[in-house]
Amino acid sequence: MYDIIIIGSGPAGQAAALKARKHNLTVALIERSDIGGTCLNWGCIPTKALLRSAQQYQSCLSAKRMGVEIQGEIKPSLEAMVKRSRQVVDLLSRGVKLSLEKAGVELILGEGRILSQGKVQVNDSVLEAKDIIIATGSHSKVFPSIEVDHKRILTAKDALQLENIPQSITIIGSGAIGTEFAFLYASLGSKVTILEFLPQILPSLDGEIAQMADRALKKMRIKTVTGARVESSKCEEQKCVTRYIVNETEDVIESEYVLSATGIEAEYSSLGLENIGITIERGRISVDDGFETSCSHIYAIGDTIASMALAHVATLEGEKAIDSILGVEKKPTDYTLVPAAVFISPEIASVGYTEEQLKSKNIEYSALKWQYANCGKAAAMGERDGLVKILVSNDGKILGAHIIGAEASNLMAEVVLAKSQNLSVDKIAQSVHIHPSLSEIVQGACLQLKFR
Repeated sequence: MYDIIIIGSGPAGQAAALKARKHNLTVALIERSDIGGTCLNWGCIPTKALLRSAQQYQSCLSAKRMGVEIQGEIKPSLEAMVKRSRQVVDLLSRGVKLSLEKAGVELILGEGRILSQGKVQVNDSVLEAKDIIIATGSHSKVFPSIEVDHKRILTAKDALQLENIPQSITIIGSGAIGTEFAFLYASLGSKVTILEFLPQILPSLDGEIAQMADRALKKMRIKTVTGARVESSKCEEQKCVTRYIVNETEDVIESEYVLSATGIEAEYSSLGLENIGITIERGRISVDDGFETSCSHIYAIGDTIASMALAHVATLEGEKAIDSILGVEKKPTDYTLVPAAVFISPEIASVGYTEEQLKSKNIEYSALKWQYANCGKAAAMGERDGLVKILVSNDGKILGAHIIGAEASNLMAEVVLAKSQNLSVDKIAQSVHIHPSLSEIVQGACLQLKFR
């Protein structure tokens, strides 16, 4: 008998398990495949490792511009890059396993199935606990019109294991996953086309930032097609053929590979939720403010619920689910305080509302902007392309912020801290920032409020 059984060892499950152990609760953590979940093994980490390799290759190609002469041919090896990315994953996966074991979490390999309230079957055993947490994550969504064969027509997991650089690839979907893979392959010399159903690439982004990202991708010779409805994508002989419609006109594109990056679906099909009365809405498990499902003492967190599908969100939800189990008052989670990033070049980070959202809600705001081109450190780095844009209320409180440029994900931390503490941008403007540093761009944007 355990205090808590957690199904899934991704960021959500890890966070819940470690916090539970800090409060001396006994925990069984069930994982059917890879310790660390999709993010560590087949998502965030290997993707960023490959992107770093691609950026290193691009740095070598542009070294002469920075006053560095490199002799001999510079050649990228996707096989070597993938090997390195798997080494990074293995290192971190071992670290996760060690930290869980040191904390006293009992790791059980196998597929969990909820039999009833308080009972979970794993392999041939039935475990019991007062509370159960579902943290089984998600998998790639694939539309029937896209005939994925995992050889030429790929999911993101397949794309992380390619050994040869594609001569050409069509990427269906321009969210963070699709755009990052587009940047990766284009950096290595592939001919890349992105097909996006919605009117702009990176649809969740502020429109101005998305336009800047689109221009940056086009500079890399990536073709972006928006408003494209894919009718079919399949292998025909030695090529992949994708048919799509734009403005009621059908077009066809042929490529060596196709990547389906059309989003994710919650992973809970094997849990037996239909047998215990847990409510599902629009493919996600319904929960209350404390992440408890319609079945008492059973909780759901991370990608299984209708929140932002981000690892750091899953971590937050894992910790808050344990708070609920411990009897802490349930309060709504403010997801406008959660930042997100797209790791292309220039990097993109965002938090809170976009301009389009504020306009649709009729919320008054001012847009404070400062260009990377105004920053000495950015010029010294050769990174003058970029923008910091902070959307503020009449009293200077941060409603949203959007950054495109070098180290955007790191620069966003200062803004998120100010927003979470409900501080006016004047507080950032009045703080002393190191010179020269990229953080001066954030300060420069905040200083604009004084001149309005």
